[in-house]
Amino acid sequence: PPVMGMCRLLNLLLGMSALGSFTTPGNLYCALLMGLYVTSVTFFARSESGESSPWRLRLGFGGVLLAVAGLSGIPLLVRDPNPWWPAMAGVLLIRIVSPVWSALTTRAPVDVQGAVKAFVVAIILFDACLVMIPRGPAAALAVLSLLVPTVLLGRRFRVT
Repeated sequence: PPVMGMCRLLNLLLGMSALGSFTTPGNLYCALLMGLYVTSVTFFARSESGESSPWRLRLGFGGVLLAVAGLSGIPLLVRDPNPWWPAMAGVLLIRIVSPVWSALTTRAPVDVQGAVKAFVVAIILFDACLVMIPRGPAAALAVLSLLVPTVLLGRRFRVT
């Protein structure tokens, strides 16, 4: 899981390097949040094909919640943060809580896989939150437009 998280963290920094600004504290903080999110999702999904242990699911979900809560620190690092970002973070939480609740309750592989799929698709929502805070709704909508191919491809191919 830490390697997966590091890959996503470095991937995000690579994209930021195109703008020449990946070493700012705000950008590094955003990359760390994404790394934590992906590490936690990977930890949660570690035994998704069999019976998952409750502590693994709780710890993985706790890391996801910590990463989402960490979004609240970004406005402290950027000038003029968009005031609507909490709404985007709320959508992110709503999107993941229901499938995770089922997985935590039953620990059945089908429910855990459903939660993992929700987490993976929610990476786009997480990215939209990261963009919304400093750049506003137009940039966040551009990122959210990636949900269309994600959902369509997710119907054809297994996400987990």
